[in-house]
Amino acid sequence: ISSRLGTRGDGVHRLKDGHWTSFGPSEHFPDGQVISLLETTEGGRSVIWAGTQDHGLWRLDNGAWQAMLPPVPFSSAFELLERQGAHGGSQLWLATDKGVYRYQDGQWNHWGARELGLQSPLTLCLLDTGHTGGNRSEMWAGTDRGYSVFDGANWHPTAAAPGLPSSYLYRLAQTKNYLGQREIWAGTEGGL
Repeated sequence: ISSRLGTRGDGVHRLKDGHWTSFGPSEHFPDGQVISLLETTEGGRSVIWAGTQDHGLWRLDNGAWQAMLPPVPFSSAFELLERQGAHGGSQLWLATDKGVYRYQDGQWNHWGARELGLQSPLTLCLLDTGHTGGNRSEMWAGTDRGYSVFDGANWHPTAAAPGLPSSYLYRLAQTKNYLGQREIWAGTEGGL
């Protein structure tokens, strides 16, 4: 059994077989705050992704850390999410200070403030709703200026949603009520 821990200023640490191993500058991992972690599988092997506060996205594959450098750079990766693509294959989605990114098969897609339809690119959280009917799956992006929903082709923004205490969204979650109907929860600067 192996677990990983992201820290504030001390890199990433792994607990394996009762022993902690640290990954910092001497292991070619940046010194700084780790704010998101995700494990994916590629070709049957484990790959660890670490989002940092000021040093972007890092990937641990075959024992070596490497910086992941998209064409439009970002500093902070607040949330990492794995999703299956419409035509198979795994996608890595990122909520960053420069908008939403998707990484699949070595290719980057980027949606900034203009594409999200909001006034700010600062994206703090993501929610994959899964299939909501037919073959449609939605990706929600929570920002400091509202949220936007991706239907697979376009983003649909909502800057000020009626009933939300704040448009600054920190977290999104999906549940079902007692009737089995979908409900979306938003953790905002002003509460739930």
